[in-house]
Amino acid sequence: MNIKNIMPPLVSGFGAAVITTIPGMSAFGCCLLAPFAGGIAVLLHHKLNKVPKPISGKTSSLMGLSTGFFIAFFAVIFETAITLIFKSNDFVQALPQMESMIKEFGNAPIFNAAMEVYKEMAKEIKTSGFSAIYTFSMYFSYSIMYGIFGLLGGLGGMIFVNKRA
Repeated sequence: MNIKNIMPPLVSGFGAAVITTIPGMSAFGCCLLAPFAGGIAVLLHHKLNKVPKPISGKTSSLMGLSTGFFIAFFAVIFETAITLIFKSNDFVQALPQMESMIKEFGNAPIFNAAMEVYKEMAKEIKTSGFSAIYTFSMYFSYSIMYGIFGLLGGLGGMIFVNKRA
């Protein structure tokens, strides 16, 4: 694979992941930053590789999807590093509210088992600053979320680049 094909999603994904670490900006990560970064990746790909118009849907989809995966990868690295330093994160702080909300659903065994896993993850984070289960689940969910929205942004970037004269 050519490095010129990897650089646009890598650069735009890294930039979006850095922005998601800013407090308050993580809420906009999936809905605004990932599509924008996917579109920027298509635009950078077009400029860097001098790809003639029209850019295909396959190329723009791959650019957007890979941008989403790079956002997920770097966001997990940054969040894990911050959690290692402070030994706390939003998950640990929100766990008591999550527990009271789950108790409202009833006393089903599945909810009790889920709360035990959540409490174990929070305990690991408080003691060592790292939880492998939490990190894996975060990467899995971020990959899906940012991948979908990055894909949409890549298609939007294709429309933008193809319509420019």
